[in-house]
Amino acid sequence: MKKAAILLCFIPLIFCGCWDQEVFEENTIILGAGVEKNQDSTYHFTFVSGNNGNSEDALSINTTEAFLISEALNKTNNHATGALKSGKIQTIIFAEDVAREGYITKIDSHKIEEVNRFLSDYAVSETSPEQVFKTINLIKPGDEALSYLDDLLNNAAKSGFCPDVSYYDYDLDFLNSNIDPILPLIAAENDKIVVKGTALFKDKKMVAKLSAEESVFAMLAINKTSDFAYTIGTPYDLGGENKVIFQTNRCSSKVSTSIENNRLELKVKVKINGFFDKIIWAELVEKVGYKKAHAITEQYFKRNIEQVFATVQSYETDPFNVQGMVNGYHHNFYETHDFREAYKNAKVTVETKVNIKNQENPTPSF
Repeated sequence: MKKAAILLCFIPLIFCGCWDQEVFEENTIILGAGVEKNQDSTYHFTFVSGNNGNSEDALSINTTEAFLISEALNKTNNHATGALKSGKIQTIIFAEDVAREGYITKIDSHKIEEVNRFLSDYAVSETSPEQVFKTINLIKPGDEALSYLDDLLNNAAKSGFCPDVSYYDYDLDFLNSNIDPILPLIAAENDKIVVKGTALFKDKKMVAKLSAEESVFAMLAINKTSDFAYTIGTPYDLGGENKVIFQTNRCSSKVSTSIENNRLELKVKVKINGFFDKIIWAELVEKVGYKKAHAITEQYFKRNIEQVFATVQSYETDPFNVQGMVNGYHHNFYETHDFREAYKNAKVTVETKVNIKNQENPTPSF
């Protein structure tokens, strides 16, 4: 009887679920955060949250000034109508000046995330992160707003216009492996969100950026295999048209290193399979012939990849993990030379092989 009485006492706890139960619907779940610099030594934090069960309502946007994100959350909770809960911050957007000063490594989101194995996606914005969130809030209702940002970045990454945030984690994949990070670069422009390209880092600080078009060729060299749909600006005169679509698939790349005459050399091999629109292709072949059309297309990829390498070398940023290759394959050289200087002055040879799947002798349809 005593055992039965004790068991009856615990039954209410089983149905409650815990000793300090909170009403779940009253919690406000943080979905995103933004960080930008203030005039003084503090930072302006933006927290974007949605209420459970009200997915169609506009997202709530709370702002506060602090130094660390955990401090900012505590301060926001002091004047919020309901407790803010961080089940998982989906996205943290850093203003460009914050990224350039190296603040990203100071972010302490792990202190406020209840499930640490889920890591936030990072992005850099040329405009205020608060403005980005406000613009997104106008575009999509409620909880769909940050899904919109995820979809925007994922689709842009599939086209090569920015890094794929699902492939990389700033802390784990970049900093722990000594690879210079790359992050998507966005901006709020004319009531819409625009993917601007790629933010490049060196020594944990943003040092440069690639445009969306330049990012295409950087992603070709960084990703060992990829399927992108490239928009190629051809040198052909097609009645005023200066861009035609080249649809790529099963692209592959390899970056290798060698030491020649005590100098670092890089060899970049890129293989690209793809095709033009059949009408455009018929026009190209009719104007310049198959061999020249093929040669010019191949040269286009080669020239742009060379330019991307020249850009990243000039800033001594290494998103290709050249440092890891030199350290592993040419350790004596690595130990006796300043890597950044050697990398900056390295000779780069780019070899592109383009397989155009269109027919060599198309039947004109015009």
